[in-house]
Amino acid sequence: MKLWEAILRFFGFRDRASVSYYPSSLAFQALDADTIKERLRLASRGKWRGQRNEPRSDSTSWDEVEQEITNLIQNEHKSSIEQYLGQMKTYSARLGHLDLESIVTEIRNQTNSVLADFNVRAMEGLDYLQTLESELKSAKGDLNSFQQEHNRRRNASTKGMLWIAVSILFMLILFSGEIFFNGEMLGEGLTQGLSAGIAYAMGFSLINIILGAIAGHFAFRMKNHERLSISAWGWTCIFVWLGLIILFNLGVGHFRDALSGADWENAKTLAISSLVAHPFVLATFESYALWGFGMLISLLVALDVYAMDDPYPGYGNMTRTANHAVQNFIEGKDQIRQDLQAWRDDAKKNMEISHEKASRWKSDYATLTSSISAYRQALVAHIAHLVSVANRLLEFYRGENVKERTTPAPDHFSKPFEFTDATVPEVPTPKVLTEERVAELAQEATKLLEGAVETINSEYVGHMSRFVTITEVLATGT
Repeated sequence: MKLWEAILRFFGFRDRASVSYYPSSLAFQALDADTIKERLRLASRGKWRGQRNEPRSDSTSWDEVEQEITNLIQNEHKSSIEQYLGQMKTYSARLGHLDLESIVTEIRNQTNSVLADFNVRAMEGLDYLQTLESELKSAKGDLNSFQQEHNRRRNASTKGMLWIAVSILFMLILFSGEIFFNGEMLGEGLTQGLSAGIAYAMGFSLINIILGAIAGHFAFRMKNHERLSISAWGWTCIFVWLGLIILFNLGVGHFRDALSGADWENAKTLAISSLVAHPFVLATFESYALWGFGMLISLLVALDVYAMDDPYPGYGNMTRTANHAVQNFIEGKDQIRQDLQAWRDDAKKNMEISHEKASRWKSDYATLTSSISAYRQALVAHIAHLVSVANRLLEFYRGENVKERTTPAPDHFSKPFEFTDATVPEVPTPKVLTEERVAELAQEATKLLEGAVETINSEYVGHMSRFVTITEVLATGT
């Protein structure tokens, strides 16, 4: 291939030449005329055609070498125009995004919307807080009425979750202990042994615990009531409960005695008959132990349940309801304050970002408009450069041709190259503002954003001042 190219060059046939450029950081690359001369072989081709008196003296059209030069320059001009149009569209888009007049209008609308949204959120928070305030006043009013009606001069003795958890654990321990003890005692009289005894023991223990829990929660508190009738009813329930656990656990003891006999299959019937005939007479010490242990468990459970809340009936519930309302009010107010503060901070952050952008508008706008002007001037200079290079190449080729000719050169050898249309194309761009107008818009945006931040801070302080404190609620709710 290289040999064939050399033969073509020797005989003066043209080949395709790539365009050569000077290394440069300019917007449009400058052509390297000397390298193009060599690649187009203008010297050898000019001499070779001159020796043959080509083009003819009467020729009015440019020969193939001249056309090759002008085509190369025309293609470069076309490429430069395309590059220019692409870049100008980019500049135009950026300038459109930097439409300061519309941006200022958007900022004004944005600040108004932010302030309106903030006030709406604050009012929603106030409405919610007023609901919590009403619930708190109602709960405290009910508690005060209860205290006055029932002559409660002291605060209720309510227990925390740790106390309640320990109390429940204590009852579970009692339940487990009674099951094991009763199972051991009853299992001795059953052929199935301990497993059957535990089954009976679970039922007996559960009855003792339920009776004790009912007595502790209701009867023990009812006896403390201000009304004599309710107090008397409470004492009546206590005596009934005592009678029930005494009678029930006596029955358990008689049941164990019956299991110890020969006819254990009829132990239940025998136990009832024995209970009716001589209720307090049991056959063994273990049966008395069952009786006493069952009553003790029921009593301990009653006392444990009684200690889990205030001794006066209903006082603990009323106090817990009021305390819960207080806690809801405090947590609700804190949550509203945190939400408003977070929303205010986010709004301020967004407006500060917009403020930073507005402070750069003047320089960004000036840079962009100057870039557009500079790029246009660069294209003008590049077009002039292309014309200069084209004429240098033509002059060189024509000079080499004239040196070898024996006939006059054609008249067009004296004509320089010119573009048929060397004007820079116009690209539609958004409205270009004056430097004074840009500065005015930037200042207006800054004032809008700074004023909005100050207003939000002021509105936040104002709304928070309307959030009543727990002390104020309690003062007006009593």
